[in-house]
Amino acid sequence: MIAGTTAQDAQLEDVEALRLETAPETRNYRHFVRRVWELQRAGFQGAVADAIERGVEPETARREAAQAIRGDLRALMSELLTRAPTPAILDFLAVARTWGDAGEDLFDGHQRAVVALIESAYPTPTWTELAPLDHVAAEDEQAWAAWSATWGATLAVSDPEAAAFFQRVAKEAKASSELSTEATPKRRWAPWIVAAAVAGLGVTALVVFARRRGRERRPPPMPEWSVQAFGGAPRAHQGMSGRASRGAEAESRKGRERPMKIFDGVQIQPTFGPMLQNILAIASILGGTLIEADRHRKERLAE
Repeated sequence: MIAGTTAQDAQLEDVEALRLETAPETRNYRHFVRRVWELQRAGFQGAVADAIERGVEPETARREAAQAIRGDLRALMSELLTRAPTPAILDFLAVARTWGDAGEDLFDGHQRAVVALIESAYPTPTWTELAPLDHVAAEDEQAWAAWSATWGATLAVSDPEAAAFFQRVAKEAKASSELSTEATPKRRWAPWIVAAAVAGLGVTALVVFARRRGRERRPPPMPEWSVQAFGGAPRAHQGMSGRASRGAEAESRKGRERPMKIFDGVQIQPTFGPMLQNILAIASILGGTLIEADRHRKERLAE
């Protein structure tokens, strides 16, 4: 009976996956996100070319061009890293290990990996309800670090392969001094993938601690922010037409109508359990610590 039920559940999952993959909404969503990516990349390349013409060193031009649009780029990546399935995310991270000091490597080194991630993403979440960032919130370093740490910890909890991946990356990074504060900006850990730094402190310990805290007691009330920093996917329905556009807008409106809580720029559903809420709290503290350490590193290098 159990075996039959398991087989039936697997068959239903396959049918649902096929329906989602072939849905017009999925095709329209991927087309729109791909267009956003192409516009960002074209803007980056144009800014680099203009800066080089003015005599700026190519590496500096790349970094400054990416820095100028970091909010938009981070918002896009947070969208993809929450909407793509976990196997596709791990495939992406295996290839796009270094993003550059400001994300410049994504534009002219890992563009194929980004496109592959776009082609695997869905208009609705499949493994997490963690909301992506909008471009305004994504520009804030501490909010981005907190979101990244939360995303990494959530992914590690939901997928053992992801937890092992982050731990492996952190171990390799330590061996090559990528996590060292004395490393050059190009070699040090990228704040874009704070999950690797989380793993450096021990993803397993973080998850076990969160689970233990969840069993012992509920987390303290989360502070309310007067302004909600960001929501799910505010522009995901743009570029669609007809029924697809109306359906996406209805879903977006329904999501906005649900009560939300805000914690250090990370928006969560009130249905999240104690474990994930504890992870959010830990990630917020970790995000602030990482940003402060990075600030001290830059001050030492400037001396």
